[in-house]
Amino acid sequence: MGVAKKIAKLGDAEYRGIVDYNNANVTDSAIEDHIKAVGTAQFQKEYGLEIDGKCGPITQAEIEKVLGGTDVILPKGKGIFIRSFGHTGTPSEMIDTLVNGGWDFVVVQIITQYVRQGAPKLLNLGDQWNDHWNALKSAGIDSWVWGWPVPGQTQGYIDRLRQAKEQHPFIVGHIDDNEVDWYNQQAQAKAFAAQVTAAARSMGMGSGISTFGAPWFHDDFPFEEFAEYYGFVNSQNYDMSNSLGPDYPTQSHDAFRDLGYKHIVPAGPGWDKTPEQLAVLFANTPRPDGGYICWDWYNLDQNPKLWNVWNQLEV
Repeated sequence: MGVAKKIAKLGDAEYRGIVDYNNANVTDSAIEDHIKAVGTAQFQKEYGLEIDGKCGPITQAEIEKVLGGTDVILPKGKGIFIRSFGHTGTPSEMIDTLVNGGWDFVVVQIITQYVRQGAPKLLNLGDQWNDHWNALKSAGIDSWVWGWPVPGQTQGYIDRLRQAKEQHPFIVGHIDDNEVDWYNQQAQAKAFAAQVTAAARSMGMGSGISTFGAPWFHDDFPFEEFAEYYGFVNSQNYDMSNSLGPDYPTQSHDAFRDLGYKHIVPAGPGWDKTPEQLAVLFANTPRPDGGYICWDWYNLDQNPKLWNVWNQLEV
């Protein structure tokens, strides 16, 4: 009798009742697979996961959480979202703007799956933009990527992240702009976040979610499901109507912590503010993990006075 059959024979009734360990046609490997599956199923049962005996992305992510996971990769310093390298000028012009303004990192869009943005659309990769990417690396400015994912297109999103990382191995991580498409999509949100963050970890990338800054206005959004897997939230603390009060950013961050987010890297606006209003928002916005991101290069170009305010900000 092989080792696996001995294990099954000596194991508890759960194994013995299912595996016919005396049947010569039952191989050691089949019994080993069964034992592993039972162990996985038991773990899934204990942690409230779907019980299928398979160690898929969601189960893997949960195991990593239980074991302590890995260090969270966070964007540090002052960063800016870029929708298109075409907005930034030549590579040298882009670097001059970033260096002179004291910017530490960029977050470059590589995909949108959002129908209203002409999805599916792939952006900012390929030979046309290699000089921009290489200029960022040479200047010591960290490169992150972002995209707008939608339910049901997870593999295409992961493929694009992998393409970006393969073309530019120095990319630090990704931030997913999960917004209107995810209302009432709790199960899909959980599956998407588990798979995307697992793929990112396998590539050595950090993972964050960018989303609504006032969770209390969005009861049907799967904030908690996303919080289980993303390393940080990029809270969109824009206060576009200038009506939420001076405590709004702090209240926002407290709400996200209550929803399960351990790390917060807020976002601030590059539009819809006077320079004075933006300065007040800066003063009122905590930066607990040492990062702050502007939305975005294009908007600042439309509001040049706000470029000055952002350039003067020290994070």
